[in-house]
Amino acid sequence: MSDQTATEFNAQYLLSEYRQKQYDRSDDLPKTHDFAQAARVWGEHQGNDTPHILLIALNEGHWDYSEPTRLEELAIELCASIPGDWPVFAHLHDTATHKNVYFSLFGKQGTHSVDEIPSVELMREHRRLDEDPTFRWSMKTYTTLMHRLDDFHEQVYQTVKDKVSDKNDIIEEVAKLLFLESFRLHHGENLTFPYKGQQLNFREVFNYHYV
Repeated sequence: MSDQTATEFNAQYLLSEYRQKQYDRSDDLPKTHDFAQAARVWGEHQGNDTPHILLIALNEGHWDYSEPTRLEELAIELCASIPGDWPVFAHLHDTATHKNVYFSLFGKQGTHSVDEIPSVELMREHRRLDEDPTFRWSMKTYTTLMHRLDDFHEQVYQTVKDKVSDKNDIIEEVAKLLFLESFRLHHGENLTFPYKGQQLNFREVFNYHYV
């Protein structure tokens, strides 16, 4: 199977996948690159069209377009000549490895990776997520936290192996830290507790040195 045929096959596969998710409206985008086949899909919820999703199947050797800045450039080239709204999400598929990644496109916090494309029912919330600063902050914080947890796991389990024998040990230690941080965020700075006849300050005792 040639590169072009493989790319087109995977693009059609992506279309069929989204039709099953009720994103049943689509249009093919002009062929601007030999290494990419793209389509734009959207659905309908409560009588209104959802924002659009850009599907891109990439041939082997072009996964560098999964970098946000390069993805934006490719999306602009693919969508520049077609009428209608610009896509707000992108689904990239690597035809060689069958890897899939998802992005929020052109938002106020810039193009960034997301865990998944929202369902048709949830897609209507996209504008609120993008416009409401509280939601934008929460999404950004969540994404940053997940990346840091991944890095932490890699460092402890793969590189350092600092007094842990398996992944359950890591989960247990991280759970302690997350509990303490959650407790700290939901209680005031002057929270105290009795200990051996003294009133101790929670924040002064339960810090990372203690844990």
